[in-house]
Amino acid sequence: MNNQACNDIDNFVVYYGMGNTDVLTSFDLAVVEPKGHKLEDIFKLKESGTFVIAYISIVEIHPNDFDYKLFEEHLLVINGKTVTNPAFGTVYTDLTYNGRLDFLYQKAKEYLTEGIYDGLFLDTVGDLENPKIPVNCMYKQIIGLTEFMKRIKDEFPDTFIIQNNGLEKLLTYTKEYINGICWENPDFENNKVKSFNKIIINKLNNLKNQFGLQIFLLTEECRTEKKVKKIADKNGFTYYNAPKDYIEINRINF
Repeated sequence: MNNQACNDIDNFVVYYGMGNTDVLTSFDLAVVEPKGHKLEDIFKLKESGTFVIAYISIVEIHPNDFDYKLFEEHLLVINGKTVTNPAFGTVYTDLTYNGRLDFLYQKAKEYLTEGIYDGLFLDTVGDLENPKIPVNCMYKQIIGLTEFMKRIKDEFPDTFIIQNNGLEKLLTYTKEYINGICWENPDFENNKVKSFNKIIINKLNNLKNQFGLQIFLLTEECRTEKKVKKIADKNGFTYYNAPKDYIEINRINF
């Protein structure tokens, strides 16, 4: 897929559940969890004209994940404590460890080889802007991630990469290696972050105009969906409001 093809994307879905292939064909672009779909379902989606993007968690892993044992000695540790995301029970991995980057590369390669998926949705990369991470450490992590993304683009130049969040610092380094940026769960109700939101919107518009990036606006169970959609429409962003945990599909009337 290329940026020209992406210009035809008027709607998208983020779905981490299983099946529902027929519903997913209603969308121009679908971000899916590969574990939830058979290969024949993916090819059916592609044949319908839907761009299919594979979800991949870059920074976070869960202790129950099959690959956790590979990296439990290479987690991100700050002041003697492992950095965690209590909301999901996950832990941060250390992206300066080449073994982690090689593992992620092999997983991405598996998804992209023989055109199984059209691209990658790089999730949890916004974690690198966590204020708990000291600046020096943060930039080392960012450099590791940027090198990984460059490696993917060098090997698969036509793959469509969407970065999820990481809008303040990370995007400065990765903008050359992505085709889209997803702004997940922005807070448009809190007046305290109104000026911050304005800065981000201007930044995203500049990147869209300068690099042709597709801007995706994603919310979860948003109670002010109409307001967010208005903001998206005004700025030419592609918007989707997902049900809780992304395990069901919001059947939008197009």
